[in-house]
Amino acid sequence: MNQISDKHYYQTARTITLISLVCNALLSAFKITFGIIGYSHALLSDGVHSLSDLLTDAIIIFVAKVSTTQADEDHPYGHGRYETIATIFLAMIIMFAGGEIVYRSIINFSLPVTHLPSTMALIVTLASIALNEGLYHLTYKRAKEINSTIIEANAWHHRVDGFSSIIVLISILGTWLGAAHLDSVASILVAFFIFRMGFHMVFESVSELVDTGLDSEELAAIHQHILSVEGAQAVHQLRTRKMRGQVFLDVHIIVSSTISVSEGHFLADKVAHALLDNIANVTDVTVHVDPEDDDIITEEPQFPMRSELLDQLKPLIEHLPGGKSAEIVIHYLDGKVTLELVLMSRDLPGTLDLASLKPEYDKALGALTSVAGYSLRVLL
Repeated sequence: MNQISDKHYYQTARTITLISLVCNALLSAFKITFGIIGYSHALLSDGVHSLSDLLTDAIIIFVAKVSTTQADEDHPYGHGRYETIATIFLAMIIMFAGGEIVYRSIINFSLPVTHLPSTMALIVTLASIALNEGLYHLTYKRAKEINSTIIEANAWHHRVDGFSSIIVLISILGTWLGAAHLDSVASILVAFFIFRMGFHMVFESVSELVDTGLDSEELAAIHQHILSVEGAQAVHQLRTRKMRGQVFLDVHIIVSSTISVSEGHFLADKVAHALLDNIANVTDVTVHVDPEDDDIITEEPQFPMRSELLDQLKPLIEHLPGGKSAEIVIHYLDGKVTLELVLMSRDLPGTLDLASLKPEYDKALGALTSVAGYSLRVLL
């Protein structure tokens, strides 16, 4: 999967938000002007609301910049959480806008109708509805393109502004038809939708802040891609979390206990690339390689370290054929320690074979009580 660069993310977020800022500035000017001269209290109030959106747009541009700042010593995973927090803030603004719609309707309900709203007020209101809906679709498309929660929240903010203008439209038409307070009923229905949408945004963002993982379907796809890598025998301790639309993942894979460290590292790289290339929005993968399932570890293993084992082993085998130059491979598996002794053929008399060497090594290694067993191998 193609990953979105921070530069592209910021440029896209900045461009679409600047478009929003300019449109909100123009809408505010027209709504306030024609709300006053067109005798529409609802349109005037809606214009003041659009004016407050300019601050929201400015905050989004700032947050988009901060959230794409490179990781540093204090923020090793980057600054994406700033966007999550800002999304909660924007969602609360959207919910506040729902309450404001209800409040304005109550205020308008108490105001006497002294003049009928002008036709120009109606035209500006219709233009506001069309422009906000257009901004919603454009912003939502860009949000999905860069997988941005805050830009998506701003898209819904545009739709909320459109709903607000619909209430103004109902108010104007209702006044013309003699039902001046028809907008009060409509505002309750719209406010319910806005509150529901804002709550959903807050819930999703809070879930991200507390490191809620991916759903079961996405986890199943991750398992499938891991096990498609030859050599990855099983998966356990898979953990995921999200930040600024990106997925961070760490997983333990079980591989054969007989492969080398370098082959294990190679398999880990293969697994990481399989996930980065095939799972949407995965940007950071940590793969831990296990030779056995270590899910159930109740206490720290009390096995001797390599240096301690070698100190005990070398005096026992250095006088044996090939013992002085033997390579020692230590296995910590199945709750016990085993050894693999690799002897160099050049250090062995030509008449000796492994069968004749084994009794001497059995006798020498019998003194190592911490070792459960061993094997001999000759390297040509």
